[in-house]
Amino acid sequence: EKTLIQYYEKGYTGTIPTEFGKLTKISACTLASNALTGTLPTEMGRMTRMMSFFEVWANHLTGTIPTEVGLMTKITDEFQFFSNSFTGAVPSQIGMLSLMTHKLTFGYMSLNGELPTQLGQLSLMQSIFQFPYNDLSSTLPTELGNMVKMSSEFEVFANDFTGVPPTELGRLSEMVVDFYISSCKMTGALPTEIGNMVKISTGFSVIKNDFCEDLPTEVAGLSSQV
Repeated sequence: EKTLIQYYEKGYTGTIPTEFGKLTKISACTLASNALTGTLPTEMGRMTRMMSFFEVWANHLTGTIPTEVGLMTKITDEFQFFSNSFTGAVPSQIGMLSLMTHKLTFGYMSLNGELPTQLGQLSLMQSIFQFPYNDLSSTLPTELGNMVKMSSEFEVFANDFTGVPPTELGRLSEMVVDFYISSCKMTGALPTEIGNMVKISTGFSVIKNDFCEDLPTEVAGLSSQV
């Protein structure tokens, strides 16, 4: 019985049928890089056996991301929505995907509101946590510091985040490449704890914010290495 839907780069247009929600035995699904339009059906939340990847990136999908996608709690990697025209809030229910390890991507869209604190429940994440180029605001959740296994591509740059970055980000001490919180509206003093990322070798950026002081020496040292 078919457990994989692989419609990558097929040139498909039109909307995603609600009948996809009947495919409850599917464990991997990609509809990426097509020209699909309309909203993402809430019925897709019934695909609760999804395990390895669920991808709708690089389409023309609109509307809000349905909260029902948080029901895919068995998925471990490649939950990818980037490069669409989704608007509205990031569903807090994504925090229910606690087995996720790689590729949670929601960049290059028009999402707004706060980044949910529930994302801190994704404590198994190791790489590619991406929300760049949206309209997200308020402060970064302290709970993001729970992602202590992250080693690459923690990217929330080019948003409207304000306030001081949480000291808890310093717990991401396994980061090796690509820690980007630049081009936002954050203020105050950058926490010295971020200097705990001593393994960073390339791709560290906190520029184009409104920090009120020079970078702490602990952080400036990282910047000089990359």
